[in-house]
This record gives sequence, structure tokens and C-alpha cells, in this order.
Amino acid sequence: DLEDYRQLVLKGPDQSPSDGTAGGPAAPAPAVNAREERRKAAERRERAAPVRRKIAECEALMSELTGKIEAIDRRLADTDIYRKDPDEAARLAQLRARRAEKLARAEEIWLELSELSAKLEAAE
Repeated sequence: DLEDYRQLVLKGPDQSPSDGTAGGPAAPAPAVNAREERRKAAERRERAAPVRRKIAECEALMSELTGKIEAIDRRLADTDIYRKDPDEAARLAQLRARRAEKLARAEEIWLELSELSAKLEAAE
């Protein structure tokens, strides 16, 4: 788990992990074929590519929605709108709420896709 990895990094490979498993020097790692590792890494990136494209789409949508919400907030910050055109103020408030819901959903999807992408790139 992450805690064991953190401890391994902090203590070095010659120290035993916190869970009490075998101590002493770690067995030498088998020779790794660099070409094979690069090929596997490329395959992992290729598997994750469609997910990364969807992540980029989510990021673009989140940016767009954030900009639109900020524009509405600027209009709603003008207190005259409530006095001069209360119907417009109500319409803007409802529009802001709908866009905020869309933004929250886009953020949820972005997070799910980001986790999936990390798993795909880490999987052998």
C-alpha cells in the first residue's frame, strides 16, 4: 500500500517495511529489458488515450462552465439588478444554479476518469 511505499522510499530498500515482513537487503531485481518496458509503457498509454481525451473534454467543459458562472456572478453582484429587474435577477440565479449543477457533475466525471486513467496506465 501507499504507506509501505512511502516508508520504503524514506528508509531505503535495505530496511524492513513496517508490516514486519522479511528484513535485510532486498533481492536483486531481475534484469529488465528496456525495450520491452518501453513497449509495455506505450501499450498502457495507448489503452488510456481515449480516457485522457475524455478528461480533456471534461476540463474544457469545466473551464467553460466556470467562466459562464463567473459572468453570471458579476451580473448578480450588481445590486441594481434586483431593484430594476427582479425577474432578470431570478432568471440569472436559476441559470447559475443549473450551470453549477452541470459543473459539479463534470467535476465528478473528471475525477472518475482521472482515477481510471491512472489505473490503466499503471496496469500491466
